[in-house]
Amino acid sequence: MGTRAESFVVISAISPPAIIAMGLVMTNEQFSKELSYQLSLNILQELLISGLFTEEEYLQAQKLLLDKYEPPISSWLFSLA
Repeated sequence: MGTRAESFVVISAISPPAIIAMGLVMTNEQFSKELSYQLSLNILQELLISGLFTEEEYLQAQKLLLDKYEPPISSWLFSLA
């Protein structure tokens, strides 16, 4: 039996009920934007780790994703950095 190579991406998303429990309220549209951004960012991180993206390309792509999705939480966190 051969060995199978698999790849997976860990998704760090917070469900809408968890956000409400923390005292934050997001619309479904805002949540969708945040989730889409996080999914795309995880793919970028995999490309960086695998050596297919340089650090500079990663940072450029991250900014493009912020502009595209306008994720409410990640945009706020990015502005603090």
